Amino acid sequence: MRIASLGHAVFAAALMALGILGLVKGDFVAVWQPVPKGVPAREVLVYLCAFICLASGIGLLWQRSAATAVRLLLAFLLLWLLLVRVPGIIHAPTVEGSWFGGGETAVMLAGAWVLYAWFAPDWDRQRLGLATGDKCVRIARVFYGLALIPFGVGHFVYLKDTAALVPGWLPWHVAWAYFFGCTFIAAGVAVLIGRCMHGWQPRSRRCRWACSRCWCGYPSWWQSPKTPSNGARPSTLWR
Repeated sequence: MRIASLGHAVFAAALMALGILGLVKGDFVAVWQPVPKGVPAREVLVYLCAFICLASGIGLLWQRSAATAVRLLLAFLLLWLLLVRVPGIIHAPTVEGSWFGGGETAVMLAGAWVLYAWFAPDWDRQRLGLATGDKCVRIARVFYGLALIPFGVGHFVYLKDTAALVPGWLPWHVAWAYFFGCTFIAAGVAVLIGRCMHGWQPRSRRCRWACSRCWCGYPSWWQSPKTPSNGARPSTLWR
């Protein structure tokens, strides 16, 4: 077993959870939605997404399979971004959910890209240097910073429904929705500013600030599921 960092372990575990959930549900989990019902071979895509997540998550935990697993995951996420998310944004550029979905995929793509830079074998480094070097890692971090901004905007666009998802034992539901929306936007901007001004030094103050703000937003995952009243995407409200 080869664990490069805590983030590596958490990423692999999250992939396995997504894969298992997709297989159990027999439908796309929230991070892949929305996928129109009329898409050709939709059921095949459902199980393909689940299988790739599960196989990649398991493969990332073992030294011999890590490079192959991250290649598969990176290629799949890149195709999903280009063939599903980007057309959705082009078709509905004023709909926040389109950007939110693109942000979800971009975050996963950024994580997979960094792991690929870590685990790429010598053959890949020699022939695909632009995709495995420090430059690609910096690009992945820009993807990550840009993706956080739609997460924050979603809190404001669906403010009423987001506030309704705050646990009942917490006061000031609307204030919490505003707070976490601002948190994600500020963290995304901090990532981008840190990248542009300082090359994103991992131990820099701005890096630690942005990462801590992102983690502060994650307790909103502990909310009780409720049905959106305005038809908003459930994945948009689970943040």
